Amino acid sequence: MTSINAISDKEAQIDFRFTVSYVSVGVIKIEGRVIWEGESKALASGWSQTSALPNEIFNPLLTAIFANCMPAAVVCARDLGLPPPIPPPQIQQGAQSKPKAKDTRSMEVA
Repeated sequence: MTSINAISDKEAQIDFRFTVSYVSVGVIKIEGRVIWEGESKALASGWSQTSALPNEIFNPLLTAIFANCMPAAVVCARDLGLPPPIPPPQIQQGAQSKPKAKDTRSMEVA
């Protein structure tokens, strides 16, 4: 988040910058604005004092920004011939170890 301003009693304008840096090769930078509905004056005041947002606002806001900017960054990276800004899956090669007891708390991918 780069700035937060109350535009009315119930709406705040939140400006953000989404940046993917390819060290010494290039940068993908997406800037945008979100209109947040709620107690805007308290939000803007808290931001000006601490440069932080409460988790109940920060988490859904960050999720929305990533959900919209990540696909655009992937397309930009493809067009520029850069790797996508998504970490590749970790693959381990070598001898297979003895299978562990099945953990029912996690997802299994085959």
